[in-house]
Amino acid sequence: MVTWAAGPFGTYIAMEALPRLGFWTAVVTVAILGDHFVRAVTMAFIRPQDKAKFELVAVTLGLMLFGPFVWWVGAFLANLNGNPAPSFFVAVMYVLLVCMVLVLLRRLTPEFRRPSQRGDRYPGKIELPEPRLMQRLPEELRGQILRLSADGHFVEVVTEHGSHRLRMRFIDAIGETDPQEGYCAHRSHWVTRAAIQEVLKPTPHKIVIRLTNGDEIPVGRKYKPDLEAAGIL
Repeated sequence: MVTWAAGPFGTYIAMEALPRLGFWTAVVTVAILGDHFVRAVTMAFIRPQDKAKFELVAVTLGLMLFGPFVWWVGAFLANLNGNPAPSFFVAVMYVLLVCMVLVLLRRLTPEFRRPSQRGDRYPGKIELPEPRLMQRLPEELRGQILRLSADGHFVEVVTEHGSHRLRMRFIDAIGETDPQEGYCAHRSHWVTRAAIQEVLKPTPHKIVIRLTNGDEIPVGRKYKPDLEAAGIL
C-alpha cells in the first residue's frame, strides 16, 4: 500500500492507480516469496548454526534469483519513463547491497533472528554440553532433541532436523540425553520439555502431548503424576 500510494521510480505519474497497485503488489509478493524460497532451499542443505556458510549460500541464491528480477523491473520502469535501461551489473550490485544489509540485521539485531539463533546474544547464558546421544546421529540431524520412541530393539530419535533409528535400549537412549530436560510420557515415548507445544484432551480419559513438529504423543496413566508434578499437565 505504501509503494502504491507513493509511486516510487516514476510509477505515480506513469501509471494509473489500479495498474500501479497491481504492479507493486506483484513486485512485493515476488520479493517475499523469493526470500522464503531462498531460506527454505538454504536450510535444506546448510544448518543455520553454520553462520558463515549459511549466509554465503543464501546470498548466492539471492543474487541468482533476484538479480535478473531486479534488472527486469528496472528495465520496465526505465522504459515506462523513457529512460535507458540500467545495466545488469548495477542491478546485481543493488541486490548484493540489500542482501548484505539483511545479513547484518539478522546477525546483529536479536529481533531479526530466529529464537534458536538468539542464545549467543546473552553473555550470562550458560552453554550446556551436547547430549552424548547426539554423537550417534548423522551430522545433518544433530540439533534439539524432540522425542525418543521405542520400537522393538530400536529407538527412533526425532530432532528438529529429522529422525533416525538407532539399535539400542530405550532406557540407555534416555540416559544419553542429559543435560536436556525431558520426561517419559508413555512406556514407549520420551519427550523434551522444550519440544512440548500444547496438551490436548480429545476425550475425558485420553491426554495427548503435541510437540513443536506436530507429533502427538499419548500420555500413559503411569506417567501422568510425574508430568503433573512437573507442571506440564
